[in-house]
Amino acid sequence: MKYQPAIYTLERLHAELGGKIKDSRRAARRLAGVMKHVEAVLKMHDPKFNLQTIAPRRRYKAAAPYRRGEVFRTIMSIMLLVDRPLTSREISETLLKRAGIRSRRQSKSATWWGRTHVLAEPPAQKGRARR
Repeated sequence: MKYQPAIYTLERLHAELGGKIKDSRRAARRLAGVMKHVEAVLKMHDPKFNLQTIAPRRRYKAAAPYRRGEVFRTIMSIMLLVDRPLTSREISETLLKRAGIRSRRQSKSATWWGRTHVLAEPPAQKGRARR
């Protein structure tokens, strides 16, 4: 049999997917056990509680307002448009306004301030710039 890289790659991918399925099943069993404990505590507090009324649901993560690399370009455009120095907080507030995010809870403004602070600070004197 001659060398077939596509076959070997697909074989490895198949094995990885099988491993992920195995891990998912293990995690599902663990979560089912945790769920049974929660149900037992609910029954302890109210023996007449109907567990069938609880519908399973997922929490969805909101999509990021900016794609990879886009934040730095946007910060640079903000700094070019303004004729005075800006603080990191002012830059992050402008970023959030441009993304259309209004509520503080939705924005996690402290996280955005930290990101812009790191991107806007001058590079280190010795060695490479921090990332």
